[in-house]
Parts: sequence; C-alpha cells; structure tokens
Amino acid sequence: MTTFQKYQTKPLDCWQLSKELRAKFYQEIWTAKQEGKTLCIALGLLSNSIPTAFPDTVFAEMASYFTVVANNPELAIQCAEASTARGYPVDICHATQLVWGSMFLDHGPFGTFIRPDLCLQLHFCETQGKSSQVMSEHYGIPYFCIDATLIPADRGTEHFKKNLVDQMQEAIEWMENATGKKFNDEAFVHGVRNEWEATVLWAKICDLNKNIPAPLDLRMLSSLMAPLFLKGNSDETVNYLRILHDEVQDRVKNQIAALGTERCRLLHEGVPPFYFLRFFRIPEKYGAIFVGSSLEFGSRGAFEREKDGSWRVAKTPEEQGMPMKTRKDALDALAHYMVTNAFMRTLVVLGKAEEQVKRVEDWHVDGIVFHCDRGCQALPAGMPEARLALKEKGVPTMVYEASHGDPRELSEAQVVDRLEGFMESLGLDPLED
Repeated sequence: MTTFQKYQTKPLDCWQLSKELRAKFYQEIWTAKQEGKTLCIALGLLSNSIPTAFPDTVFAEMASYFTVVANNPELAIQCAEASTARGYPVDICHATQLVWGSMFLDHGPFGTFIRPDLCLQLHFCETQGKSSQVMSEHYGIPYFCIDATLIPADRGTEHFKKNLVDQMQEAIEWMENATGKKFNDEAFVHGVRNEWEATVLWAKICDLNKNIPAPLDLRMLSSLMAPLFLKGNSDETVNYLRILHDEVQDRVKNQIAALGTERCRLLHEGVPPFYFLRFFRIPEKYGAIFVGSSLEFGSRGAFEREKDGSWRVAKTPEEQGMPMKTRKDALDALAHYMVTNAFMRTLVVLGKAEEQVKRVEDWHVDGIVFHCDRGCQALPAGMPEARLALKEKGVPTMVYEASHGDPRELSEAQVVDRLEGFMESLGLDPLED
C-alpha cells in the first residue's frame, strides 16, 4: 500500500476574531440609521476611507453581503427571481441580482434591507457600475460613480492616476454637498494608510500559501477576508490581519496544514458557488486541496504584476517613498493602488494566460478548476486561452458551468461527477480512512 506524508492540523486561533469582526461590522451597518448616522452604499472595490472620513458616516460595502445571501439557497432564488421580475436579465452579475433582490423584497439574512442615504460606486465592471444607480433610483437618493475602466492593460501611466485622483476629489466635494458634512482629511489619511497596510498584509498571507503544505485553503481565505471588504480602513481590521499573518507564519514554520493529507494542490479560477461550498471539500478525500484563486488572492490583496505575469507582494506607499500626510497624498496612494493592482487586470483578457501559468508555478499547483460562471461576464473571459496555455505546459484543467449566486444554474450531480473524474485523471484515488 502506498503511504503518504501526513501533516499536523489544527484550527486557526484567530478564526473567532474574524467572525466577531464580521458580525460587528454588519451590526454597525444595519444599526447606522437607528443611531442617526449617514449610510453610504456601494457594490464593488471602493475605498472605505472616502465615505467614512465624513463624521458619523458608515459605509455599506455589499460585496460580501451577497455571499451571505447566496449561502442560503432558498433566499438566493427568491432574490434572483425578484430581480428578474423587475425586468432585469437573468445573465447580469448574479451578485448584483442578489443585492437588488434583497432590496426589492426588503428582506435578507439580517432582516429588512438597509435604508442608505447616498451611493458612491466604483465602476470597474459594467453591472457593478450600474448597481448603485438602480439602488439610488429605488430609494430616490444621490448617486456618484467613479470610473476606473480606463485603466490600461500595461498599467502605471500618470494620466490614468490623475484621472482617478480628480474623480475621487470630485466625489469628496459631491459628498460634502450631499451630506452637509465636512470631510476630515486627517481621518482620511489614517484610513488610507490602514487600507494599504491591510491589503499588503493580505497579500503576504496569500503568498504564504505557496508553502507545502498550504497553511490555509480556499474556503478559509474566502471567509477570513470578509473584514477587509466590510471595513478595511479600520484599526481593528489591521490589528486582526497582523495577528492572522503572524499565525499563518507560525503554521508554515511548524508545517501545520489546512489539509493533513495534502498530496495535490489545485487552483479555482472564477467566483465560488457560494451556495455550494461543499464543492471545495470533495477533493479532500483524494488528498487534494484548493490553495486559492486570483479572486481570493487579489481582490483585497496588494499584488503587483511582473513583466513575466507573476504576482509579487506590493510595498506600502511609505516603503515606496510616497509619504502620506495630506489629502492629495492619500488620493495619490489610492490611485496608485488601483492602477498597479494585479487583480484589476483580471478584467482584461490580454495577459491573463501568462499570469495563470505563473500562478501555477509560483503556488506549486498540480491542476486548475475553471468556473465558467453564467452570472459573471468578466472573470470567465480569457479562460479558453488560459486553458490552451496551460495545456502546452502540461497542466491539467477542468471546467464546470454554474453561477456564483443562483443555485438553479448548477447541476450538483454533474459537477460532482466531473470533479471526481478530474481527481482520477490526476492519478488520485480516494484515501483510506
């Protein structure tokens, strides 16, 4: 009988802290209006620091809210149907569908939907750029959109940085008029500094998953990153990530694994089907682990792209000789992050294939599972080209079709059968208990 190395495993010590922060931040959002605070809403990767630099203002970043909705398949279907009943097409972003549906139904996992005062949206994806506009029309509240789609594939030109800085400055002035409140530059600089440190720490944590055995798996990453979305500019989030980073370093040092029987490493590309997270447990009985994806690594991780397509952990603005003392400094730092962030490139097909090949090499991956998502038009773009490039390198791949938010789009039996067949094609048999 073939024997394999077994690694030590243990639960994360700071898992409870992550859950407590997530619950606390949701509580702050859902009680903001009761406490007389201004509530700003968005769905997308916008800096938390801009709206929360206004006194008594809470920012409701809904990118993680839809995952909570999707975790309840019955509720997810209700929300999807509520959106389509309003005339919105079934093939738009399913994250947007679930948020809209929860809003239209005035119902969700935390009770009635929130009542925002204004919308401040980052437009880096067509549907998400539209999402807050629909919310503003539904509630009859002001709406402002920052266009980040002009970022070029080669990155880094000062023209695009200036364009983003000018738009963010305009957004600040717009919020001052809309709320009647004065923007606090000191709070803003502090928040941006925290956001940068948080995203660099997250990138370092994901970078540690290059180690064998992997200290974390994709499901853990997906849950642990929630505080970064909800309140990435807070001292609490930065402190939590420092603790998490130290703990993951210790797990690497002592070879504490997310999966004790690790003998095969996988990447998942595309948004996970949040209503069917059991999908990521299936390979474990074969000794295979999902170590992450570009989404978990990059959507809140400060990675920069090298010329060969590999991702490297970015340095903070201070480390790059960009001190943050004024509003302009902080705006420049935010624009620099948006323009140099490797994940923003995943919405551009050009260069995706070479990045995928380098990710396989850097994270020591044996195979990739691609989610051809019917509820996302952006991330699946370029997957066929990436599969061809990986085939040339001898890297096995698998594709399944589903949705990240609508359970009706997934055939569980078919997807499970395909995944188990992929495990067998990798030469893996179920491990004995």
